[in-house]
Amino acid sequence: MRLAQGDTQFINSHVTYHARTPFADDPASGQVRRLLRVWLCLPERHRPLPEDQAMLWRAVEAGQLRGGIAQADG
Repeated sequence: MRLAQGDTQFINSHVTYHARTPFADDPASGQVRRLLRVWLCLPERHRPLPEDQAMLWRAVEAGQLRGGIAQADG
């Protein structure tokens, strides 16, 4: 999927696994990426996740509040 200037994309990361291609800002050409991430949490919509994802999301049971991916220390 290609996003154009001004586009917004909302996805459920537990349903649509995704990646981004590498991007290098080039201010001279105006090619500058601005990525804002928002974690929306709707407990009544949270589905159960596989147990092996607990290391990322902590809570894997249905209906649990989840936030961003846990970051490793260091």
